[in-house]
Order: sequence, then structure tokens, then C-alpha cells
Amino acid sequence: AEFDLPLLVDKVHDIRGEAGTFGYNLVTEIGRLLCEFIASIDKVGETEKLAIAAHLQAMQTVVVDKVKGDGPEVAKQIIAGLNAIIAKSKA
Repeated sequence: AEFDLPLLVDKVHDIRGEAGTFGYNLVTEIGRLLCEFIASIDKVGETEKLAIAAHLQAMQTVVVDKVKGDGPEVAKQIIAGLNAIIAKSKA
């Protein structure tokens, strides 16, 4: 199945806005990284799918675990991990 990247970006923008309203700053930050990643790719292969899925999973985990604000140290680890996935996908 082909990814509808413009639709995904629209949905992520919506989620970022809602997340900020409810204090989920980390979801907003993950969403920003995801949007930047999507803007930087021209095709969606397996590596890109994994990177997108990792971002979406991270957003879900933050909400399920109710990590409010900027989150604890784990938040920095999540962001670092996502940045590593992005870097790897561009290698």
C-alpha cells in the first residue's frame, strides 16, 4: 500500500496542535520531527516506513504512558533514538 504523505502530514499537524493543548509537549516534538522527516524524503521504502512507524509508535507510547510536559530523561532518549533512525534512513 502506498503512503499518502500529504494526508499523514495533515493528521500529524492536527495531533501536534491537540497534544500541545493537553500538555503532551513530547508528542508535539515527535510530530515536528516526523513532519521534517517526511518533508525530506522523496519516496517511501521499507526504511522510511520503519522510521514513520517508529515516530507514530513513540507518539502513542507517550500518550498511553501519560508523559506530560517535556517528559523525563526517557524523553531525551526517545528523541535521540528517532533522530538516529532518521539519520540511518538517509545513509
